[in-house]
Amino acid sequence: METRCALCDAEMETTKHVLLECHFARMVWALAHIPWDVVNGWTGDAAGWFSRVLCRLRQEGTPHFLMLGWALWRNRNRKRMEGVTWEPLRVVNDALLLLVQYQDARTKLRLGIIR
Repeated sequence: METRCALCDAEMETTKHVLLECHFARMVWALAHIPWDVVNGWTGDAAGWFSRVLCRLRQEGTPHFLMLGWALWRNRNRKRMEGVTWEPLRVVNDALLLLVQYQDARTKLRLGIIR
């Protein structure tokens, strides 16, 4: 059964559409200052796309990109399961918060504050 995109209701929902083609996703990537020429260019499946983008990003941009992808998918799930969606800027901020929390946890683990 094909399903329309939860975020735009204009296209059939695929992983590619949710993460790259949907106007909502495009706004998120633009607001996050991830260069479109780096993100654009889906090849094969999601794993291939992530791999290609990661090869093109500088190392410091990698965690940000991964958290943005996760935040986009979380927003899609939120809309599907709860009927609620966030504005693109809030999704970007959610990704940044996730990244800060992840980096904080890694620092605490490295320092032995948490095990």
